[in-house]
Amino acid sequence: MVKGKRILCFLLCFTLLLCSGCSFSSSSDSGNASSGNGTAADSASDKEEQEKFQQWCREQFTDTLEEMDTLNLHYTLKNPETYGITEEAEDISFGDISVEDMKESDEENTETYQELKSFSYKKLTEEQQLTYDVLEFYLELCEAGKGFELYNFLLSPDLG
Repeated sequence: MVKGKRILCFLLCFTLLLCSGCSFSSSSDSGNASSGNGTAADSASDKEEQEKFQQWCREQFTDTLEEMDTLNLHYTLKNPETYGITEEAEDISFGDISVEDMKESDEENTETYQELKSFSYKKLTEEQQLTYDVLEFYLELCEAGKGFELYNFLLSPDLG
């Protein structure tokens, strides 16, 4: 529940990601080829960066889902096993509400932001750049909200 806003935003971002964000389409490939500015080595480098970004996005998605409490996990995914997420009986919970948990979430967001900044924005596809922009915006908001952990609304009309 404490990670509700983080989870909600990540799910929003990754829904965008799964729908279009980290896919390779012929239009993005033809856009790279038609620019005329790159060499074959450049496009191979771009492709490698795009694949790394796609893999990183998938890992962020599954890591976020694995950290969810049982209720949010099953609300989000019908079959978590499809993503390789299994639950042990001792892991089933409604979540944790504590200031320590909120601060840990802040630290994770900072690490995620640093990982995101390690990617070359220019080498990403247009769709991946959109995903990058959304994640960057969200993580910058999280950074600005540090120190205001107790201002979170744990229960509200839109969160239950």
